[in-house]
Amino acid sequence: MNKGYYYLKPLIPRSLQLFARRERIKRKYPNCSTIWPINEITSAKPEGWKGWPDGKKFALILTHDVELTGGHNKCIDLMSLEMDLGFRSSFDFVPERYEVSQALRQLLVSNGFEICVHGLKHDGKEYFSRKIFLERANKINKYLKEWNAVGYRSPSMHHNLEWLHDLNVEYDMSTFDTDPFEPQSDAIDTIFPFWVPGKEPGSGYVEMPYTLPQDFTLYILMGEQNIDIWKRKLDWIAEKGGMALINVHPDYMNFGNRKNSPEEFPATFYRNFLEYVKSNYAGSYWHVLPKEMSEFIKGNRSVNPKTTVDTLSDNLLKEKLVNRKSTGVNFKMKYICMITQSCYITDSRVRRQAEILSNAGYKVDIINLYHKGREKIEKFGSVTTYGILNNGSREGIFKYLGFSILFFINAFIKLQFLSLKRKYELIEVHNMPESLVFTAIFQKIQGIPVILDIHDLTPELFKSKWKKSTNSLLISFIEFIERISCSFSDKVITVTDGCKKLLVQRKVPKEKITLILNSPDQDIFKYDTRREFKEITSGANFLYHGTVAERFGIHIAIEAMVHINKVIPCSVFRIYGKFDENYKNKLIRLIDSLGLNDNILIGGLVTLEEINVLIKKSDIGIVPYVNDYYMNLALSTKTLEYAACGLPVVTTRLQTIRSLFDDNSILYTDSDNPEDIAQKVIKLCFEPELRRNLSTNAYKTLEGISWQVMESRYLKLINSVLSKDAEKNKLVYSDNLDIEKKLFKKVL
Repeated sequence: MNKGYYYLKPLIPRSLQLFARRERIKRKYPNCSTIWPINEITSAKPEGWKGWPDGKKFALILTHDVELTGGHNKCIDLMSLEMDLGFRSSFDFVPERYEVSQALRQLLVSNGFEICVHGLKHDGKEYFSRKIFLERANKINKYLKEWNAVGYRSPSMHHNLEWLHDLNVEYDMSTFDTDPFEPQSDAIDTIFPFWVPGKEPGSGYVEMPYTLPQDFTLYILMGEQNIDIWKRKLDWIAEKGGMALINVHPDYMNFGNRKNSPEEFPATFYRNFLEYVKSNYAGSYWHVLPKEMSEFIKGNRSVNPKTTVDTLSDNLLKEKLVNRKSTGVNFKMKYICMITQSCYITDSRVRRQAEILSNAGYKVDIINLYHKGREKIEKFGSVTTYGILNNGSREGIFKYLGFSILFFINAFIKLQFLSLKRKYELIEVHNMPESLVFTAIFQKIQGIPVILDIHDLTPELFKSKWKKSTNSLLISFIEFIERISCSFSDKVITVTDGCKKLLVQRKVPKEKITLILNSPDQDIFKYDTRREFKEITSGANFLYHGTVAERFGIHIAIEAMVHINKVIPCSVFRIYGKFDENYKNKLIRLIDSLGLNDNILIGGLVTLEEINVLIKKSDIGIVPYVNDYYMNLALSTKTLEYAACGLPVVTTRLQTIRSLFDDNSILYTDSDNPEDIAQKVIKLCFEPELRRNLSTNAYKTLEGISWQVMESRYLKLINSVLSKDAEKNKLVYSDNLDIEKKLFKKVL
């Protein structure tokens, strides 16, 4: 379905239109059983949710889109049917498609029903461009005022939640919890109404998704002969305590005893549904008009000051709704491609960003490395990973450079192949190396934007990792590659303020760089409220996970274990991650020479979920980084993950981590000093209250730089790149982390 269809639609016979839509459903239906008519993820209760008024089990809203004159003429029959059973509803009229009777509107309102505006012409063109929408919005606002209406629903459920702020409405009903058969099938993924904030403080409107399948889909397209699907979905919504909002069209209802036309179903189906509601849920549901629901949600926005949108299940959903933008109707799922010389399942930053994009309605393809024993192509919801090389060893500088060239060639070929199958809206490349951005040179020529995410500053990392193999000429060349890669990219992301300042010094425009910290995903790394803080006199459990190379100082912590075990016997230090093989062999020899084989456990790579379990089983996290120039620029993700889970941390006093956490949050130690590490660890073991205070303070500090905050910034960046109106989406934030943390805390 595309814009061309709506231009040609008046010329296409109605029978052919219906045939095409029925065939589309037949093709899609077998693959939709897990998301339609029920998608379990939509049942998550909003944060701060206190329930419906008077303790009702669920809410019920009845609405009716009136498509044509025939439907307009059946409104009184439908009104009478509902009044007989004690129900009221909203009737949604199209102002400039047929003549809307003033007398009918007055009759409906006088009997307790509500009037709503349903588009302007119902021709599918409202969202073709911003200009068209604004022109029509002016006319729609006139009808809203004339009809004394406060609600709106777009024809065909097309929607752009940001543009709808141009309408003078209190609520909108143009979305749905799940419906893969709609022309614009990007579901909202909730069975609860929610507030969509505007730009001005206090401005906005309430969004109410329909949550029961539409009658047109069930009876005209699918040919259902009973109300079983309606009953099943209603029972599920009632069980979950959500909002049952149904949209039934009088146009398709047969109120007589005559035979149904191809576009009709018996009105008794709807009557039977309402009787089912009354007989099975008497006294359990809150039946209201849409405007009454809007007033309820507006009046309860302050339940959770953390989000100002207490009717959302979480912040992630809020970003999904407000930031899902397009220059017109998003008829097709949009694709974004990421390229990373790492493994998706173990690269927390790549994984988090992909999941954010997926939750925001994008499909994400990731060209990456794969682990031996895993499939080369794996699906994680709407994220698909394409492994092109095995994640093997590449320790030496020349081995690394050779591997990078091989990965570049394979990634370039894979990207071009995938681009033949789908159109990407954006390419995001994760370093190292930065030169991977040039795999997207053909896409860049086509006008597809490219973002470079710099996890590590390559020149500094090379000098730290391969001191003996690097010289000034090589470093100058690496800096040149970094510079032209940043110049080639539309936007650059980096991980610390120190990295950003260095990039600016190397002539990367400041306004081109976005700072996104490696904050932990607190959907995975949750604060452990059951953690016990007791004095530890033996059998302490210590943890380190992540990259294991000499610059990370694991050998220093191992040497500290000699001193620790003299005071805290039977203690164990567990080390998980991706090892530099030469360094691993060095550690094994060190462990053997110190007689610590029973006290040091070396494991391999683990997933984020497995790390979370390990953290819960540990007493203290040890992060013994070496104090050199590069490590002072780096931000320890593992330290943030420990803080998120409430695990006390002993770590080296380095510039970046020290700028985030003070001495009341983390116990700092001197670099290259095993005795000092041992003293700090022993102190924590003997002082449970100190561990408790560090845990609490570190978690509070983390709130100001949480991934939810970084997630919001990331989505703003993506939208600013994809939007043609870049100034409208201009990113504004402070360069000063201390200032920014204070601002974030106010938001949170």
